[in-house]
Amino acid sequence: MLDTYHDERRPVALATAHESHLRLTDALAAHRAGAPPRARPSDGLVLGYHYASAAVVPDGTPVPPGDPVTDHQPTGRPGHRLPHAWLDDDPSRSTLDLLADDGFTLLVADETAAAFQPMVEKARQHHIPVATRPLTRLLSRERLRQYLDICGVPPGGLLVRPDGHVAWRQGDVDVPPRNLIADLVRPASNNQTHRRNRMTGVAD
Repeated sequence: MLDTYHDERRPVALATAHESHLRLTDALAAHRAGAPPRARPSDGLVLGYHYASAAVVPDGTPVPPGDPVTDHQPTGRPGHRLPHAWLDDDPSRSTLDLLADDGFTLLVADETAAAFQPMVEKARQHHIPVATRPLTRLLSRERLRQYLDICGVPPGGLLVRPDGHVAWRQGDVDVPPRNLIADLVRPASNNQTHRRNRMTGVAD
């Protein structure tokens, strides 16, 4: 995650700083005019920001429409935050509570879990932790259908990073790539090695 800072977190930080400056300018102008400051929601900036980097597998779908600062449309599009839904067995717990904080989380349906096992086993061979969560045991059939519609995936197939952002989602005909998780982690490791060698004067 640290190796993708420039491509992921820095643009969000710059957008947040820019929006803060606009709001301050607006508040000062309103104060001078004796008017209340203009109300402006920030759901898009707080919840709807998304990443594009070597740690995300794009699927060619467009960014949800709307103002990136004010509008937030939940989606499972790679790079976006995993959408929230309350779980059936415990209304105080959400799909966000299913995410592992020390590795990837694979959200699947019971009937598709076996198809993802080679990908999970390959990741574990590289010592990359992966937690599998079967959604069909946590959401009723109707609520699961609604949730997967929001996420934009057929039954089974969302790989989520430890920061809660979707790394990959299964398409209608996609077969889970065996090396997908290991390939997501490898570019960051390579970048880290390249920077270390550049600092020490060692050729890559």
